[in-house]
Amino acid sequence: MRIVFSLTAAALAAPMILSTPASAEELFLTPSVGTEGAALSGGYKSDNGWGLTTKVSAFAWNKNGTVNGYPTTGNMRFLNIGATFDVYPAGGNFRVSAGARISGNKITGTQTQGAVTSSYTLKQNSVQPYLGAGYSYYIAGNMALDFEAGAYYAGTTKVTSNGNVTVNGATATATSTGTSNQNVLYPVAQLGLRMRF
Repeated sequence: MRIVFSLTAAALAAPMILSTPASAEELFLTPSVGTEGAALSGGYKSDNGWGLTTKVSAFAWNKNGTVNGYPTTGNMRFLNIGATFDVYPAGGNFRVSAGARISGNKITGTQTQGAVTSSYTLKQNSVQPYLGAGYSYYIAGNMALDFEAGAYYAGTTKVTSNGNVTVNGATATATSTGTSNQNVLYPVAQLGLRMRF
């Protein structure tokens, strides 16, 4: 009888011994920088190991110069809005995330060669699924260094090019479109400061 009692007590105590206490639920805000440019994330972490995060990111870059002696401009404009469902194993600070973003990323450029001006536009899929992971290392109070790594499936790149020829005040225009044969994974590596409330 004593053995049965001991085994029963051990069986009842095991879940409490082996389980990790869930962390308290929280709201958080995380400004970050990285391969997505400047980003601002906000979300919710429940007290039972799951959460939701939304993110807005943007980046801009301009370049004017010459290529092979011809005036050339290049512009990058990245603007994305996304959301993920997050899982925190054992309720800790490590998370695995899956979701998607709506992407407005675009690269444009022009080059002028005498009477001919060529321009191009490169765009990827507007809806991009995401898979990644992250970790928040709390440094003081409610402040944590937040690390995120993963990748978006950006699909194939669509290319639109235009050529304008101006002769004696008259302009002729030709337009062509195409798609690359290679699917692109857009890497994510962000470092931020997570503030929980």
